[in-house]
Amino acid sequence: MKKLKYISAIFLLGLFLASCDHSENEIVPDFLDGTQYGVILHVNVSSATTISVADAATSNVNFEVSIEGDKRPVASVAVNKIFVGADGGSSEEMEQTSVSSFPSNVSLSVGDLVNGIPDLAVDSLVAGDGFQMNFTITYADGGVVTRFGTRLNPNFKVTFE
Repeated sequence: MKKLKYISAIFLLGLFLASCDHSENEIVPDFLDGTQYGVILHVNVSSATTISVADAATSNVNFEVSIEGDKRPVASVAVNKIFVGADGGSSEEMEQTSVSSFPSNVSLSVGDLVNGIPDLAVDSLVAGDGFQMNFTITYADGGVVTRFGTRLNPNFKVTFE
């Protein structure tokens, strides 16, 4: 009887684990063979993403943008920014730069990041302010991808302390 309970418990546990499907955490659907709509976008941040307000005038955000896969040719990847204030307010998303050869190294100064944001300057940044960095893939055929899964998500945030 104890063996039957033990076997039943293992069977139910196996059934439970097999039924757990976290498809929302997958980068792409299985039918695309593990690529992000034909490719996977990788962003490798090589600098600090937390910057002291005192060092903002001399700090840079450095990262490499690369593409894995060749199922759908990529024309460009736009690097977009959204300013998120310490008070919770935010700006509209705007394009910071675009790259069309891969891999590409991108270096943005804090001055570059504040450029174009109304009423914002490097010396007006306070602890808790930040920039959400988002990426948009544009394919050679005109298709656009702005949404990425939670695994291998290339988007990142730069914050000030």
